[in-house]
Amino acid sequence: ARYGLAELVNIHEPSLVFEPIHRVIFGTNTETCFEEAAVFFEGLKGAGGTEHTILLVCGGKTGKIAVEGLTFGALIAAAQRFCEAYSAAHGGAIDYIHGDDTAREMSGKRGCTGLLLPAMDKSALFPSIMESGVFPAKSFSIGPARDKRYYLECRKIK
Repeated sequence: ARYGLAELVNIHEPSLVFEPIHRVIFGTNTETCFEEAAVFFEGLKGAGGTEHTILLVCGGKTGKIAVEGLTFGALIAAAQRFCEAYSAAHGGAIDYIHGDDTAREMSGKRGCTGLLLPAMDKSALFPSIMESGVFPAKSFSIGPARDKRYYLECRKIK
């Protein structure tokens, strides 16, 4: 149990799936979320031609926001900045949710706002890092949420 477990894997292995880690703000005022998000993300258009779509879920209301020209790393960093600014202005606590269905369900509750981020293609990882730098914490998950239990189980090895 003293030794770390390491695994070397080719990220292009078909069995590895990159899944987004969504942001959900609990206990917040969701009334102005759509307008504020549209203004925030509109001002971030980058020079590139890539377009990403963020699904915004505020209580019972759902909408999409198209963001152009940002790498995946820059998009995730922008989503994090929006969540931090929104929760600072309207209250609430940010949590990081694995799984699209779970994030939609949690964001659909009263007083909750969720930014459901798009899935990243594996081929975008290194170009994004080269253009925008390192990804922010909790950017994406390798594998589905249900498989994360193994990380927790391994920590219990004594």
